[in-house]
Amino acid sequence: MLDYCGRRIHKLRISITNKCNLNCFYCKPSSISTKANTNMSSDEFVDIITVLVDSADIDEIRITGGEPSISPHLEPITNAIGKFNSIKKFAITSNGLTLLKYLPMLKENNCTNINLSIDSLIPHKFHKITGGGDLKQVLKLIDQGQKLGFKIKINIVVMKDINDDELVDFVIFSAQKGIEVRFLELIRMGGVLENFDRYYFPFNFNNLWSHLNLLINKQPNRKINFSITKKTEDAIDSTSSNFMIKINNLSNNNLSNNNSSIANIGIISSTSTPFCHSCSRLRLDSEGNLRACLMSNEDEVVNLRNIKHTDYMNIIKKITLSKPTLRSIKSSNYMSDIGG
Repeated sequence: MLDYCGRRIHKLRISITNKCNLNCFYCKPSSISTKANTNMSSDEFVDIITVLVDSADIDEIRITGGEPSISPHLEPITNAIGKFNSIKKFAITSNGLTLLKYLPMLKENNCTNINLSIDSLIPHKFHKITGGGDLKQVLKLIDQGQKLGFKIKINIVVMKDINDDELVDFVIFSAQKGIEVRFLELIRMGGVLENFDRYYFPFNFNNLWSHLNLLINKQPNRKINFSITKKTEDAIDSTSSNFMIKINNLSNNNLSNNNSSIANIGIISSTSTPFCHSCSRLRLDSEGNLRACLMSNEDEVVNLRNIKHTDYMNIIKKITLSKPTLRSIKSSNYMSDIGG
């Protein structure tokens, strides 16, 4: 479906729960309780998703949360999506703590891509940022997911004076694991509104390059340096700018002979360089609200529960017509309620 700006809207993000087993402060702070449970049933989810796929020409679906692996709806929704012949890409975003047991089921239903949130490679720091997460469990999931053939990406929300000192380690991690690592800017919404300026780290290619070199100069014993080998071609509706970094002068402590020296890096500068002009997504949250944007206000969403199927097309047209071309400055929405 094309909107009034000529953007092809063909991706659907589905938040199947607003609950999470972690408490990352920028997403769902522990001091703020989640909303009362008004989540849809599995049957409601499947019914609405089926009509949206048929009515809006959706060909890409991503399941999100909260944390989808703690939702009882994950398996029935996945089984339903796996039966859609029109879906070209089926993905899931998770924190990775409790997803491991679902990998065979996801694989069986043609889910091919997993995005994982890892904001630190230092176990005690990861535990603190996430409010209790165990990094070992996520790393175990990565290894098992790769063995099963999933394409895995790692998302890092870069925060000033929290994890901006780990960028070199994440670049090396990308080469070690042979997976894409994406650096994300903090978004001015929800739980981080009051402290946004304190933690915000503006991120673009030049900034990344300068910061990497600064960190390397502070760690002369590592004896490594980086060089750009290739700027990869981005899809017209890509949210990230992607390129490959060659890691030079590696010591034995950095990579073994079995690892690549090439890191695949993406940058998502959604605050300083929004991608609204090319966004191709619709979002369905766990309460049945369809929205055009992560930062849509409550008066810009339509609840699809108990809506006649024959009315969907008009509703979808209404939502796509409300899809912004410019990023809102801020939003009081919580990421955990809508899905990242």
